[in-house]
Amino acid sequence: MEESIIEYFRTFPFIGSDDIKLIYSLGKIKRIKAGELIIKAGEKNYSGIFVLKGLLRNYVITSDGEERTLLFCAEGNQTGAHATIFYNKPATENIEAIENSVIFMLNSEVAEKFTVKHPKLLKLQNNILKKVLAESVERIIFFTILSPEERFKQLCTKQPNLVKRVPQKYLASYIGVTTVSLSRIKSRIKDKKES
Repeated sequence: MEESIIEYFRTFPFIGSDDIKLIYSLGKIKRIKAGELIIKAGEKNYSGIFVLKGLLRNYVITSDGEERTLLFCAEGNQTGAHATIFYNKPATENIEAIENSVIFMLNSEVAEKFTVKHPKLLKLQNNILKKVLAESVERIIFFTILSPEERFKQLCTKQPNLVKRVPQKYLASYIGVTTVSLSRIKSRIKDKKES
C-alpha cells in the first residue's frame, strides 16, 4: 500500500489501519498525466477521487464553447462526478489533471455496500459530504458577495500555493473574469501595494 494513501486517510482521526486497508482494497490508484481527462461530462462515473499528489480542476463548457472552472482539487482533497454519485445522472462537469497527478479512485456504489458493516466508512462518507457542502456554500458566497478583485485577493490569502500552481487562464475562469481582466486586477493590486 502506498504511503500517500495512509497519510491521506490518517487525516480522519477515527480511521484506523484496518479501515485504511479496507478502503484501499475497494479502490485503485491511478497516475494521471497533465491535461488528461479523468471524468468527461455526459458520462456516468461513480468514483470518489482523492488527490494524493498533483492538481485537478472541475470545469464545464458553456453553450458558446467557453470553459468555466468550477473548482481546483489539490493534495488532501477530493472530488467526483456529483450528479452521478448523488443522482445516478451523467456527469455535468469534466475533471482533468492540471499537473501530473496520483489519485485514488473509490467507487461510491461499492463503498456504500460496506458502510452497513463498517460504520467508520459511513462516518468518513459523512465527513466528506460535510466538507463538500461547506465548500459549495463558500463558493456561493464567493460569487455572491465579493467583487472579482476581492475574489482574487481572497484566493491569494487563503490558497497562495494554488495561485502559483494554476495557469492564469484557469484562475481567471475560476474568479469569473477574462485573462485580460485578471492581469488588470493584478496590476491594480500591485500599484496599491507600491503606493
